[in-house]
Amino acid sequence: MTDFPTQPTQQTTMERRYISTRIESRQDTPETQDEKRVEGYASVFNQTTDLGAFTESIGQEAFNDVMNDDVRMLFNHDPNFPLARSRNGEGTLEMKIDENGVFFSFPVGSQTYAKDLHESIQRGDVDEASFAFTVQEDEWEERDGKPHRHITRLGQLIDLSVCTYGAYQQTEVMVRSLPEIPLEQTNNTELDEEQKRDRLKWGQSMLQLQKLKQQS
Repeated sequence: MTDFPTQPTQQTTMERRYISTRIESRQDTPETQDEKRVEGYASVFNQTTDLGAFTESIGQEAFNDVMNDDVRMLFNHDPNFPLARSRNGEGTLEMKIDENGVFFSFPVGSQTYAKDLHESIQRGDVDEASFAFTVQEDEWEERDGKPHRHITRLGQLIDLSVCTYGAYQQTEVMVRSLPEIPLEQTNNTELDEEQKRDRLKWGQSMLQLQKLKQQS
């Protein structure tokens, strides 16, 4: 069985993950004075996802230290289309951790693009979510003959996003943000630089394969 470094590694590169989730739009009802809102999950816990070069899961404790970050809710990760915001746990964006993942809810603003998005969600044209983040700690191991990364602690939660395309699609932006697979540990002290380079080339070739799949 392959052994990866046991010490958690810190990643400073921003990463993005997309999930198929059930985003719901709630209509305003004069009877209850409820306002129009958009709700859904930006992340789910302990579900294994195949990212091509490796598989990945996110632990339930990973978000504990970032829920009070300055987090924007965007449309398609575009800063020109802000939908809500949470600072120190307060603001128009509500976020909470439950047994499933990170749940979000925000009122539909008066902006034209917010109203258009609300209608697209109602029609079922938009139903994906994503989040942008950095990683403070993760753990690597081999599962079923493939490197597996388990994220145990985020460094920063940058934004959440309602997305037209999601479902962990291997977009070029996401592929560029994927972390490098750590080199395996070995008891062979004669492991030379050429072998290390071969492993690095393997990881790079897997990422290149994902890019080619996108173009095909």
